[in-house]
Amino acid sequence: QQTRWLAHHGTRALAVDLPGHGDSEGPALTSVGDLAAWAAGLADALGDRIHLIGHSMGAFIA
Repeated sequence: QQTRWLAHHGTRALAVDLPGHGDSEGPALTSVGDLAAWAAGLADALGDRIHLIGHSMGAFIA
């Protein structure tokens, strides 16, 4: 619901699954450092200024 609300108000919002979780492909990353590096790589690939929000383990990674 949050991503739809943000999109409706002109903000691009992405909800991603961490590697090996949800609908993502590939093996799960096992350390917080590896997950944080993956998230940093995603942020770099987007190339925009971002606001990173996480829930539960995602908040720790963010």
